[in-house]
Amino acid sequence: MKAFVTASAGGDSDTKVSQLALALRVAASMHDVGKIGIPDSVLQKPGKLTDGEFEIMKSHTVIGGQLLADSQSPMLKMAGEIALSHHERWDGTGYPCRVSGSEIPLAARIVAIVDVYDALTHDRV
Repeated sequence: MKAFVTASAGGDSDTKVSQLALALRVAASMHDVGKIGIPDSVLQKPGKLTDGEFEIMKSHTVIGGQLLADSQSPMLKMAGEIALSHHERWDGTGYPCRVSGSEIPLAARIVAIVDVYDALTHDRV
C-alpha cells in the first residue's frame, strides 16, 4: 500500500481514500493468482490434502508474489504483497515467511480477514 499511496500523492483525502479502496479491491482479486502454478490434482482434490499436497498448495503465495514482483504499477506491487503475504498470521504462525504483526503488509492483513471469512461462509469448490 505504501507504493500506491506514494504514487497517488496529491489531491484531497477523500479522493485518496477512494483511489486506495479501488486499488485494494482490484489488487485483492489477485490474491490467489499463484494457484496458476499448482497442479489441478491438488487444487481440485475433493478431500483433505496430505501434508505433501498442503506444502505444494502453500507455494501459491510465493508463486503469486514472484509473478507480480517486478511490476512497475503501484497497484500490481500491492497485489504482489497481498499474494505473498495473505496467509501470514499476526502471531507469526502463517506462511510462507512466518512474519508477524506489523511486518505483514496492511493490504495483506485486510485480505487475510476477507479470505478467512469467505472460507467460513462458502463451500469449497
